[in-house]
Amino acid sequence: LNAMLVLRSMVTASAESIETRDNGNIIMLRFMEQNTAQRIENPYIPMAFEAFRDAVEFMLADNERIKEHLKKLEEEMQEEADRRALGTSTTMNISKSRRKSRKSVKESPKGSAGSGSQTFNFASQSVGEFQKSEGSQQEDDEDGDVTASAAEQSEGEASSIADDDEDDEEAIRESEKAAFGTGKLKLQDFFPSCFQLAAIELTIRCSSFGFNKTVLKQFSKSITESQLGKDNNEEGEEAAIDEGGQAEEDDDEGVVPRQKYFRHIIVWMQIQDNQVNIPLIVQDAFIRMMCILLKPHEVEDMLHNRFTAKQRRLRTIATKPTDTVLMLLQWFTEYFRRYPELHLFSSRISPVLEAIDERVNYDLSPYFIRDHVFLLLIQALMAYNSQRTWGKDWFGHSVRGGHDDQPKSITDPQFADLVRRHAFEAAEREGESLGPMAAAPAEDGDGEGGANTTDILEELFKVLFSQKDWAAEDWGVDQ
Repeated sequence: LNAMLVLRSMVTASAESIETRDNGNIIMLRFMEQNTAQRIENPYIPMAFEAFRDAVEFMLADNERIKEHLKKLEEEMQEEADRRALGTSTTMNISKSRRKSRKSVKESPKGSAGSGSQTFNFASQSVGEFQKSEGSQQEDDEDGDVTASAAEQSEGEASSIADDDEDDEEAIRESEKAAFGTGKLKLQDFFPSCFQLAAIELTIRCSSFGFNKTVLKQFSKSITESQLGKDNNEEGEEAAIDEGGQAEEDDDEGVVPRQKYFRHIIVWMQIQDNQVNIPLIVQDAFIRMMCILLKPHEVEDMLHNRFTAKQRRLRTIATKPTDTVLMLLQWFTEYFRRYPELHLFSSRISPVLEAIDERVNYDLSPYFIRDHVFLLLIQALMAYNSQRTWGKDWFGHSVRGGHDDQPKSITDPQFADLVRRHAFEAAEREGESLGPMAAAPAEDGDGEGGANTTDILEELFKVLFSQKDWAAEDWGVDQ
């Protein structure tokens, strides 16, 4: 890990230069050579099937520790909420009793005073009666002064209680305003995840954030050699032909292997419980890396399943939602459901995003989206919209959430075949089905596949609109 950090420092610069590009080329050349040589055991970036499988087990312990931390945070927040509720109710009871006491003091009789309230007839009263009357009036005045003093004291206590209540409410507001997961974790304590993030960050920096074509070629070459085997690489490339028998177009920049790898990453995270077992911070880094190493139109080709040179040249639109789009939408649903988990290590998620922040800037508008994950979300939604002919057949399979809207269920053997053949799609063998996870259409012809169908868009927007724990203040979008 320390050696990785040293290499990273060699390609870290505030501005692009020939020296940093040369360093990136040399580092990535050696880096990918080692990655290919160790493609099955302990590679820096998983590319072979065995590496994908072992990476999940490698990071599983980190994920369990993160879950335990989240559970502990939740318990602490619940205890704090219970204490706050108990303290608020106690304060309210004390305030209520004091207000009641003050009210009873105010309603107590003040006695009869009133100089000038009575008219004395000195002619008819004796001196003794007048003195007695004057003494009674003085006592009444003293009683009135005591009552007024008590009222002033009660008002002072009420004012003090009100100030205390305001202080308590301010403390509660400050506590609620605190971001989710204030107990930050140290990434250095999670070695597998930290190492994987360092390898991804180094790849991004060496590629000059997607602009160094030499590094992109080296990365693509390592993908091909890792998946086909170094000895079978040439035979695999000769076998890569289109369905129509036409050879693939010249790919000097190695775009096609990176597109295949992008598909493999998406499928890998959808196998069984991988999306739950892989730390979300690592999933986020993989997606950001591929969004940088591929151009937007190259990502769009994968969203429309343009697997042949002819399809990419004609830029054909899929006639129904593709498995790539459906798996991505399913991944985004879980991603946003666990979104607060991303900020357990840093307000800016991870060193990968911090590196992107250093170099990727947009001056078009302060509201311009510069987050690669959100840009991919918008791109996936746009692809789904163009692939779905809304209202084409309300009673068939094409309705939203129908049979055609269910992601494919990929098993380990199918993923192994997909990766080992270095292909876009897994081969459908006898006895195996690559069909959707939903059940077959019901017999009554409603075309909905019963209760097993899921409306992916509905589930996505449910979690997307619940943003109370998104640490918006840390991202500067809280207003």
